[in-house]
Amino acid sequence: MSIGFDVGDLSGDGPDDVEGMDASASHVAKLLSTEPADIKLGVGGFSMGAATALYSGTCSVLGRYGNGNPYEVNLSAVVGLSGWLPSSRHVLYLPQISTYE
Repeated sequence: MSIGFDVGDLSGDGPDDVEGMDASASHVAKLLSTEPADIKLGVGGFSMGAATALYSGTCSVLGRYGNGNPYEVNLSAVVGLSGWLPSSRHVLYLPQISTYE
């Protein structure tokens, strides 16, 4: 199985491959869903792997993929090296989320 997404342009105005990012984040979630419930889960990556990890972390915080489907994995840690946050222009306009309620 091939996972990945298109990177047309890294500028803030470049197109987003939300469908490809959702597929990558879904693959990560599927891998993590087999882990025991009593452990903390984390993801990390380098370059495009970092982008996938950061996008997965964003989906985890929001509780949904970019297409609106529920993201059911609770991530405790995300590490990204030499990467970027795909769809960042959309994330910046989301309401503030507080985990301290």
